[in-house]
Amino acid sequence: MKRYLLFIILLIGCVEKPSFQFVEPEVFVSTAYLIDDGKAIEVNCETINPSSVNKAEFGICWSEKPNPTIKENYQYSGNNSIQEGPFNAKILKFKPNIIYYIRGYMRIEGKDVYSKDFIYNPEIAKGWNRMEDI
Repeated sequence: MKRYLLFIILLIGCVEKPSFQFVEPEVFVSTAYLIDDGKAIEVNCETINPSSVNKAEFGICWSEKPNPTIKENYQYSGNNSIQEGPFNAKILKFKPNIIYYIRGYMRIEGKDVYSKDFIYNPEIAKGWNRMEDI
């Protein structure tokens, strides 16, 4: 009986316990286009939040230079969300015929997480124009 008990204890000790890895939430911009009335650039973003971390704030930022941050121009879109999914924002104050670098952002536990640069090119036709597959 002692041998069986020892065998079970050894077997339990040798079984690899599953390890859970925290996956950082992500954000990306899927489209940006001039709305038909020409008064705003509509920006569509997507958040991926497999770890269900609370996003204290999320939105977009933009600049005429690469890698914009919220210290430049930004549009707040929402807060207090653990959900994944799409959100959108509008750039209302922009110069016509200028290429803009646009990034989605999320603030998580006091840290800002940014997407890769999305390059908005004003020469692309007005209206919905998918630039990158989701």
